[in-house]
Amino acid sequence: MNRDLGSSIKIMPKTEVVDLSTNADNQSAVAKCVELLRASGVAVVPTETVYGVAARLADYDAIQKLMRAKNRDERRTLAVAVNNWKTASLYTDCRSKFAEKLARLYWPGPLTLIMPSNERVEDLPTATRELVAPVGFIGLRAPRNEFLIDVLNQLGEPIVLTSANLSGEPPTTNAQGALRALNGRVDLIVNGGATPIGVPSTVARIMGYEVEILREGEITRDALREAARKTILFICDANTCRSVIAEALCKKIVAERVGDARAREYKIISAGVDAFTGDAPTQVACETLESNYNISIAGSRSRRIHYRLLDEADLIYCMDESQRQATLKLDPNCESRIRILDPSGREIKLSSANKSSEVLLCALRVEEALTQRMTEILER
Repeated sequence: MNRDLGSSIKIMPKTEVVDLSTNADNQSAVAKCVELLRASGVAVVPTETVYGVAARLADYDAIQKLMRAKNRDERRTLAVAVNNWKTASLYTDCRSKFAEKLARLYWPGPLTLIMPSNERVEDLPTATRELVAPVGFIGLRAPRNEFLIDVLNQLGEPIVLTSANLSGEPPTTNAQGALRALNGRVDLIVNGGATPIGVPSTVARIMGYEVEILREGEITRDALREAARKTILFICDANTCRSVIAEALCKKIVAERVGDARAREYKIISAGVDAFTGDAPTQVACETLESNYNISIAGSRSRRIHYRLLDEADLIYCMDESQRQATLKLDPNCESRIRILDPSGREIKLSSANKSSEVLLCALRVEEALTQRMTEILER
């Protein structure tokens, strides 16, 4: 059967254009777009990458209108745009912590994640399912565009989203290009100005901690490979003693357990809730690790915790409860990944960072806690 839709194209009345730059309140444009999509309309919308043409995922008639407008072959899969990871997780069986990590790091943004679809996708009409998940995988993305985020939030459901051009033509980075290609073929074009990135999103297939780059965009292959390293973050107050000791000992134990080559799959770092940037470790901490473990931490420098660091971390270990609470106050979303280092919940305190005996006792307690945590740390 010929599935080329070019011969069945139906020209609509002249397409309406809404210019966001002339709207004092973009919410009226958001409401217009949402109303149109709910009425089986097809709209061209700005994103951070290229302009996209959108229809509701649950509306097969609108999707068919979109396909005809682009003269798009039905054998080509459509991506699905969502407002956040929570919504995305409703449409995939992927339980990969790595996929969730990538969403933390790059959503909203120019990254489409290809993941196993689930029963919710299976319940879509067969024709729709064949367009978005023909082989049991679905492409999901949360675009980084304020207007489109508002549309997705108010719509309350995903949309299919593909580049706003005729099939086979290059994607467009402005509304004028979309109008030239699709005038009379779509119901609405929203002019949000030139797109800031100007190239399509990176597309990555995720299986566990493995990533296959299907298309490279602004987010590079190297960036995704770096993100695939399991990141362990240790937190204390000033990041000059306890957390630095934990970082150094963890690196040592991981290398002993898995070997130097596999140890590169782990990124082990530290920070402090009250740290000044660039402070050296305490002299006693340096001497303790050097004399008892043959580890040098002289080159380490302190840093303060921040959102990006917390998003990057797969596991976060604090020395005491005050640090855990301070970290959660900064980012409540990291609660499922944050622990007190000692599995028993006992805090690892240090009354004086200048006493060798106390610092050595602290190091021994950290080492014992790390040994007990190692299964969790090494799990991928």
